[in-house]
This record gives sequence, structure tokens and C-alpha cells, in this order.
Amino acid sequence: MPLLAESVQASYKKAGIDVKVNATDSYKDFLKAGNYDVFANAFVTAPTGDSQYYFTTHVVDSSDYNTGHYHNDKVEKLAGQLREEFDTNKRADLAVQISQQILDDNAYIYASHLKMSFVMKKGVTGFAAHPSDYYEITASLDKN
Repeated sequence: MPLLAESVQASYKKAGIDVKVNATDSYKDFLKAGNYDVFANAFVTAPTGDSQYYFTTHVVDSSDYNTGHYHNDKVEKLAGQLREEFDTNKRADLAVQISQQILDDNAYIYASHLKMSFVMKKGVTGFAAHPSDYYEITASLDKN
């Protein structure tokens, strides 16, 4: 996040806009105070492999992380349908519809993708990197 903030700051400076970066561990207090124009946050959008997680935590009215107060009636309706749907193909279709609406609304700016590095001791076998940080520990992982 600090590198992303520095990049934004440098880019805006070229356009004559002064950006003050506030990197803080207590971002919830910072958000609650409301004294900011832009908030950047890193988030694994589908840690469980289910798109509903991101939508319910970030884009619907009741979301804990909907700090920009994004609202779209269509997204609210589709997210409600997603909560009630169990068919995986229908869930995937609903997720695409919600994602497209969010993009069409320019509700969020997705700026980067996490690049993870893994370091382990000699003898570790069966390790496979996964785009979500929950799935590295598997039955195949072993220490010989």
C-alpha cells in the first residue's frame, strides 16, 4: 500500500494536485472521523472462493467496508438473490452481473493485485501458491 500511495501522490503532483498520504494502522478511527477524500485499502476479495463474500462486505448498503456509501438498487437486488441462490452456475452469473454494475458505476477503482512471496525451510514439499491466502495449507503440504 505505501508504494501505491507514493505512486498516486507522484502522479497527482504532476497534475498540480497535492496529495497528503496518511498511512496508519488505526484506519477505522481515521475513516470514522471522515476527514479524507480518498481511502485505499488492500483486501482479498474472495478468500473462500465465493464472490458473495466481497459483495456483502463492501458494496451493499449494510456492508461494513462500504465507506464510500456506494448504493445501487440493482446491486442490492442482485446481492439479495445471490444470498438465496445455491446453484453454482446461477451464483456465478449473478456475481458477473453485480461486478459489471459496480464497474459501470465506477464505484471502486481496482488499482493493483497482490504479489506474494513465499519463503520456507529446506524439506518443505507439496506447497502450491494460491491466489487466495487461505489455501496454501493443504493435505499435500509436508515437512520431510
